[in-house]
Amino acid sequence: MTALTQLAPAPASLNPGSQDSWIRAILHPMDTHVAFVAIQPKNGTVTIPAHVRRKFGLDKPGAQVEIVVREREIALIPHLAVPAGDAWFWTEGHQAAEREVDEDLAAGRSTEFASDEEFLGYLDSLESDNPAEK
Repeated sequence: MTALTQLAPAPASLNPGSQDSWIRAILHPMDTHVAFVAIQPKNGTVTIPAHVRRKFGLDKPGAQVEIVVREREIALIPHLAVPAGDAWFWTEGHQAAEREVDEDLAAGRSTEFASDEEFLGYLDSLESDNPAEK
């Protein structure tokens, strides 16, 4: 007997053939049943199958899962760690600036330069036009 066959059966409302499972299938048609996994009772460890870890990048160093409780379900949301040197990009202030840039670009408020020299010349002209700099 395997560990799974020794487990007590789930309540009827949670069994795969129950009415509740059909309702979940209708409400969440993108759900894919992958496998049953055993929970290690000593520390609560759950092993996510290797192909699922690879699909969501959870085989990468620092990968984590967020645990979300939804009524009678536990959802694991995959997250990849952000390297410390890149954390500034995800601060609220920088994300607000990114949104502002996206809005400017969408509204056509931008200037293109043909070369680095043209761009640097434009910056120099802004400096010379700024009376606060003098």
